[in-house]
Amino acid sequence: MCEACLTKAELLQSVAAPIHPCLMRFNKLPLLLALGLASGTLQAQVFRCLDAAGKTAYQEQPCSNAQASKNQTVLRIPSQAAEPGLAAPGTSRPAEGKGQPERGAFTLFYDPANAPARYPAAAVEEIIAYAAQVWAERCLVDIKYGGQAVYWPVGTRQRVSIRWQPGYADRAHPSAFNSMTTGTGSLATGIELSPTIRELRALFVHELGHVLGIGHLHGDSEAIMGYLRHTGGTLSARPAPIDYLACNLAMKRSFGVAFEASPEDVARVETALRVSDRQAVEKREAARR
Repeated sequence: MCEACLTKAELLQSVAAPIHPCLMRFNKLPLLLALGLASGTLQAQVFRCLDAAGKTAYQEQPCSNAQASKNQTVLRIPSQAAEPGLAAPGTSRPAEGKGQPERGAFTLFYDPANAPARYPAAAVEEIIAYAAQVWAERCLVDIKYGGQAVYWPVGTRQRVSIRWQPGYADRAHPSAFNSMTTGTGSLATGIELSPTIRELRALFVHELGHVLGIGHLHGDSEAIMGYLRHTGGTLSARPAPIDYLACNLAMKRSFGVAFEASPEDVARVETALRVSDRQAVEKREAARR
């Protein structure tokens, strides 16, 4: 029995899901899966390697000779689902005759491997619950926590993985070379966090917003989905009105939920999205001088 198996529909959903621009890397796995699907057969497999320090890595090639065979796990992805526990993915529009869905839906899973000592599992799970709650307060989305599970590199709405990424400690932010990457978020790859992060709550709410389909709203200084938010000099850990507006528009776009926004509100979101990461970083640095 493979560790985690997905249906063709789930894989197609993951390949089609956009990776947020803040994730500046080429993810070959979804492309590999897409090629297999296009040919009508899917023979992809992923190797999970555990090194001497206990760190987990996923790769397309077998683990190196330095890694004992007992620390290698092969994850095979068949053409049909092999595990009934994984539900079929949500569709972008409701099935004919079933009407519009009332809310979008996502399920999160946490992999505690490589977690820093200051963030025990219970603390992280409390932050996950908080982030799910604050987004659902004013956005038409239900976010459930499915418990702890090994990170799975192909994300779907039913399986959004959360993990710590030790490599981020040495990775410069693509738009601010004097700053490190603290986290990334997308439906395709889930949420990945740097073990060096000190204030996890606001960051996690931000990255979860990317999973929900929201881009960077740098054009609004109150948006948690932007780099310029300030509330009395302290970063807020709650979404602002424009964040909720963008979230509801994302639920309408992705799930077909019934949500109507005025042309003015839509224009507000579009304007906020036009400010690039680099422009936001430059504006923030200028304000600090």
